[in-house]
Amino acid sequence: MKIIFLAFLLVVFYISDAFQWINNPGMQLTVFIGFILISSFIFSNILAKTNLPKVTLYTIFGILIGPYILNISPESVVINLRFIDQFTLIVIAFMAGSELELKFIKSKIKEIVSITFLQIIFVFITIFALVMIFNSKLLPFISGYNRNMVFKVAIIMGFLGPLKSPLTTIAVIDETKAKGSFTELLLGIVIFKDISMLLLFPIMFILIGTSGSSSPVFILIEILMSIGAGVLIGFIIKFSNKILKDFQSVFLFILSFIIIEVSGIFHIDLLLTAIVAGFYIRNFTDISNEFSSNIKNLAFFVFIIFFTINGITLELSILRNSTFSVFIILVLIAVFNQLGLYFGVKLNNKGKLAISEISLMKYSWPAFINKSGLSIAIAILVEQYFPSFGVEFRTFIIAMVIVTDFIGPPLFKWAIIKTGEGKIES
Repeated sequence: MKIIFLAFLLVVFYISDAFQWINNPGMQLTVFIGFILISSFIFSNILAKTNLPKVTLYTIFGILIGPYILNISPESVVINLRFIDQFTLIVIAFMAGSELELKFIKSKIKEIVSITFLQIIFVFITIFALVMIFNSKLLPFISGYNRNMVFKVAIIMGFLGPLKSPLTTIAVIDETKAKGSFTELLLGIVIFKDISMLLLFPIMFILIGTSGSSSPVFILIEILMSIGAGVLIGFIIKFSNKILKDFQSVFLFILSFIIIEVSGIFHIDLLLTAIVAGFYIRNFTDISNEFSSNIKNLAFFVFIIFFTINGITLELSILRNSTFSVFIILVLIAVFNQLGLYFGVKLNNKGKLAISEISLMKYSWPAFINKSGLSIAIAILVEQYFPSFGVEFRTFIIAMVIVTDFIGPPLFKWAIIKTGEGKIES
């Protein structure tokens, strides 16, 4: 019955889209959002027995209605929906911050920091050395370039290696309703790693000679402003909860768009700001449960739209010429991430390991597979700075993101179920 209804929706949308909505273009966007929300949700329910994460199923549905198969997604409307990227980032960061308990972080801070930096160092050195040794054999687009240019590409690839996407990690944790010491420790590592990489990227641009106005003082001011803005937003949410308790989800929806606009004006980092806000609410207010519930209500709709659009816009043709090199790099990243984690755990535990640390060493590796959307953002900057190979470089990075989008979430869902802290939805 669900399959018949989904087929009916696809036909109805195809027919309605033929009208082009010339007199009311806003209606086309509204209809498309409604179509995505209902159809993608039904599609994920139909394939629920596969036990694939819903974010993966939403992505598959996006590919199905995208340009490579059914081709019923209007390109102009999809472009107009790219604002959902920043909105999703805020929702994810709110959720991530609200999952971090200060008491737990204090007890594990040495472990989180050591694992994070060992992973970054191991992966950077490995990928940097790989590019310097094999250069054009690994990355054909740098064929014919001098040693200095190859060095710059190696630096960029080395910095991009440790990046991962906290978005998919949080989405799978939320779907499996995972709770426990393994989940908290892993989440702490994932978030701290993402923030650390954000702070390290200005160093990369200094090393390749394209730093512009990103001086250390400017970066420090931006970080402090982001933290201050996060605390202020947390206070506003706490205050508004008393007045708008029944409409808090709506208020968070509006507030997120305001934050996006203000961040552009005052140059504050969206990710850091929203994480601090969620962290403040979790640890310094009495509304953490209500906030968590409201933000998850928003996340349900946001995840459907974001991951379906992600599937529609995936450039599957990119994989043809990059598959071998992409898999070599991804395998090495996985191996040296695991080595960094292993030595980080051992460094902080001379005696018997806790159950959460044993689980971390056995099952955490899939959580580090997904590449971050920040990788694409950096690739776009590289394209601007180095037009001679920028297009090919960006294509290669997108290929890495595509591969990890498919294999990362299902493997992480399997891992988190194996720890006993998550559960399969019945």
